Amino acid sequence: MTDRQALAEWLAKHPNNFWGLTLYAKNLLADRKWEDAKEPLKKLIVLYPQYAGDDNGYLLLAEAHRNLGETDQERHVLAKLAIISANTTYAYGRLMEIAMQEKNWQEVVENGHRYMAVYPQLPSLHWQLGRANEELGRDGQAIESYRHLLLLDPADPADIYYRLGRLMQDKDPAAAKRYVLLALAEAPRFRQAHRLLLKLISSASFPQSGVPAESSKPTPRPDPVGGQSELSIQPSQPLRRSRPIQEDMP
Repeated sequence: MTDRQALAEWLAKHPNNFWGLTLYAKNLLADRKWEDAKEPLKKLIVLYPQYAGDDNGYLLLAEAHRNLGETDQERHVLAKLAIISANTTYAYGRLMEIAMQEKNWQEVVENGHRYMAVYPQLPSLHWQLGRANEELGRDGQAIESYRHLLLLDPADPADIYYRLGRLMQDKDPAAAKRYVLLALAEAPRFRQAHRLLLKLISSASFPQSGVPAESSKPTPRPDPVGGQSELSIQPSQPLRRSRPIQEDMP
C-alpha cells in the first residue's frame, strides 16, 4: 500500500480533518489532477472558511482554477481570500495581473493600494499602478507612481522616463524634455522618445500664437526730448557696419 492510498483510507475515516484534506488536495495538484482537486478544496473552505494561512484552501483552489483556465472562478476565490486576510499579497498581485490582462484599470488601482499597504517597495506594483492611472486619465497619480518606481531601480528606466515626459509635456515642458533626454540616454534608438523630443522642441520654438519664441519684438523706449515713448527694434543679430571706420591720417 502506498502512502497516498494509506492517506485516502485514513481520510475516509476522518473526512473533515484539516491536515488530511489539505495533504490529499496537494497530492492531487502535484499530479496535475486539477479537476479532482477542486472537490476536497471546496470542502476545506466550507469547513474552515476563516483560515488564510499557508496552503489555505482558497489559494490551492485558485491554483486549480488557474490551470484549468477558469479565470472568473479564480478571481472569485481570490477576492474572498482578500476579504478575510489583509496580508495575502499573492491574492492582490494575481488579482492585479488578471485585471491588467482584462484592462480593468480601476480594479488594478484598488488592489494595488491594498498590496501597497503590505509591501510598498515592489517595483512591479508601482509600474502597474502607474499604467492603470495613466489609462484612467489620472496623470498626477501616474507621475507619482513612475517617480517612485525610478527610486527602485526599474528594469526598463527608458520606458519610465518616456512615460513621465509624455505625461508632463503640457504641464511642465522643460521637465518633460529632461525626462525624454534621459530616456534617450538609456535607449538612443527609442523612436517614440525621438518623436516626443521633436514635438517638445517644436512647441518651444513656435508657441500656439505661431510666432517664433526668439523673434525680434518692438520694445518701448522713452523719448529723451518730449517724454513720449518710441519703439526701438531689438535685433536678433548684431548690426553690421556698412563699411569700416577710417582712421585719421597721421
